[in-house]
Amino acid sequence: MTRILALGGLEASTRRFYPERAPGSVRDVQVALVSGDDAIMLENRVRGEFMEMPGLRLTPAQASRLWAVDSLTSARILDGLAATGFLSRTREGAYVRASRA
Repeated sequence: MTRILALGGLEASTRRFYPERAPGSVRDVQVALVSGDDAIMLENRVRGEFMEMPGLRLTPAQASRLWAVDSLTSARILDGLAATGFLSRTREGAYVRASRA
């Protein structure tokens, strides 16, 4: 199933997938696939979230769930912000706002 979902002002297509699950459990997860101008808007949103919450610490999986995007988009946005020096990655793999020493 594919449909269009508005994500905080972003329009993104969604797809359903079934992650690994325990036998007998059913879990239907929807994620947004973001690209182009929507990716820029999402990057600005992520930057804003880290600015508003200085102690925010997210793994790529947590960020993916928080912003309802696929894991590749989440990793791409976080890695991009780390490459610019806005975010830092901890030894545990979480992203935090880079300190200005």
